[in-house]
Amino acid sequence: MDHLAFYNTGCDPEPGLSRLKLWVRRQVRKVLLPPSRRLVEILTSLCHRLDVAEHESREIRHQVDDLRRRQEEQAARLSSTIAFGWDYVAMVRRLAVLEEHVDTLLKREEAGASPDQADPSVRFHGHEAEHISRS
Repeated sequence: MDHLAFYNTGCDPEPGLSRLKLWVRRQVRKVLLPPSRRLVEILTSLCHRLDVAEHESREIRHQVDDLRRRQEEQAARLSSTIAFGWDYVAMVRRLAVLEEHVDTLLKREEAGASPDQADPSVRFHGHEAEHISRS
């Protein structure tokens, strides 16, 4: 990473700088070059670690978004499943009431009671009553 090699700044000949000033800078640079290079290595390593952490953070954020989407889909499915269950319970209750009425009508028919004496809430006419008694 060239932008981290700050120790090269000011060592190139520029118009207006005296040769003595440039020579002093170069001598100081020679003395400070090993620690500066080590600092550049450390900063490069830190930049790399930050890039890796940023990539991992983006990946985790993507996984969390995917998990949130899947959870919302499951919540929608759960409510429809619960509603289906309650519809099933209501249907079974209605079927049980109908079975009781059919049993009552069959028992009265077997006992010889006329269909007019049947429960007024359920009335069968003609072939419907015969069909029920056959089954």
